[in-house]
Amino acid sequence: MIARKLRNEQQNNSRTDFVTIHSRSRAKDQQSEPLLWDAGKAYTMARLLLFLLTFLASEIAIAQPSHTNHSYKNVVLIGWDGTDRKFVMSLLEAKQLPVLASIVNTGSFVKIQVRGTTDSVAGWTEILTGCTPDITKVVSGEEYLPVDPKLTVFTRIKKPYQERGLDIFCAAILAKGGSFGATNPTTLQLFDPTHPPSTNALRRIVTIDGTNYLQLVGGVAADLWHTVDEWHSRAGNNSNAAYIATSLIRTLTNQPFFIFVHFADADNAGHQFGSDSPNYIAAIKRNDFYTGIILDTIKNVGLMDQTLIFVVSDHGFDPNAKTHLAAPDSFLVANIRGLQESGTRADVLPTILEALGILHQCTNPPMSGVSLLKRTELTGTR
Repeated sequence: MIARKLRNEQQNNSRTDFVTIHSRSRAKDQQSEPLLWDAGKAYTMARLLLFLLTFLASEIAIAQPSHTNHSYKNVVLIGWDGTDRKFVMSLLEAKQLPVLASIVNTGSFVKIQVRGTTDSVAGWTEILTGCTPDITKVVSGEEYLPVDPKLTVFTRIKKPYQERGLDIFCAAILAKGGSFGATNPTTLQLFDPTHPPSTNALRRIVTIDGTNYLQLVGGVAADLWHTVDEWHSRAGNNSNAAYIATSLIRTLTNQPFFIFVHFADADNAGHQFGSDSPNYIAAIKRNDFYTGIILDTIKNVGLMDQTLIFVVSDHGFDPNAKTHLAAPDSFLVANIRGLQESGTRADVLPTILEALGILHQCTNPPMSGVSLLKRTELTGTR
């Protein structure tokens, strides 16, 4: 404002302006001589100072991670269960995954390397909590406890939105009833060693008032599912899961949402036919096709600019096999630029939360993973 005022005065007055500054070093009885200061030079110096301050402020901002991004308010996390990174990269190179390629071209591709058990129970738990098994107690499909709802994205994401005066709608659409979608509660039954129960559930013997009971540990989502606004646990194939997701999105045009959509076609094909089979490749292509169906719906309702799209796999597949006992090659694709080139499953959730600008509000309980966003601003990264 000072610089603008000086400029206006220069335009309105053709004579040279001067500022008189009295020197304090002279004796009182000595006549003060004016120091002449050209206002044009003052204006130039003020502009230079303003430029330097603006430059420093921008440098400081760039050096800090972005904690606010008001353009994104929705998240669709699409899980490609059992989809091996090597096959995805090969199909991308062959231009046979056009939908995924369109996201990569304007966003990021991250190599996810699994640490720990390469199965779906451990994988989706880690992705949806940002926590490793030492915190969740979900080690594998053979060793787990029901996950604490406070650890999951469905609980973490609620409070920051409420503080903004918004009610975010959370939904999970899971292809399988087992895996992360298992909701059976923990139960007790009388223990009869001669007739062990025909179940794969975790079990242990507990004694209550002198009587032995067999405790059947509930599913991973036993304590979680009822805290989520909408929970679909046996959606079936990709087509059904996509139909549920798109129908839901059309009803949420005026409300922020987090939707997890789980595709299991590739995992099912790998177990049935093997990872080297044409069926497995065809199932990965179906993942891509139905991901496109969901993205088209988001575009059609005018929400693409407000929606984060994350596509992630929980594990890969053993080479030329029907198993994934040691299959750590996973991936993450997102419609934002500036992600690190590699990470872990636990890094997915912190990345989503930072892209929304709310990571600093969601770290209690602490997460094992870290955000994959590089230390740059998110502005213009879509």
